[in-house]
Amino acid sequence: MTAKRPTIEDIKPMQENMVKIDLSYGTALVLPTKEATQLLSLVGKAEPYIGVYGEPERIGGKLSEIVFTPITKDEYMEAKLEYLINPPKPEGE
Repeated sequence: MTAKRPTIEDIKPMQENMVKIDLSYGTALVLPTKEATQLLSLVGKAEPYIGVYGEPERIGGKLSEIVFTPITKDEYMEAKLEYLINPPKPEGE
């Protein structure tokens, strides 16, 4: 099954401030500020789950650093356009 390639119409104009939340190297989320704040308040109640291959699974300790970065409208639009111009290749290609 081939995924539909996004078009310029798929870029929704930013209506509110956005925030990038870095969860780990190469993994981040982009959310409106209000929802990002709610997510971070929930994450503050979470415990880390540690699952390393070949070792017992553990729950506990401190969460690694989560970075909360405001994104300007220009940065948001530039990243969205880059996705349209150079979409990531599907896994396995």
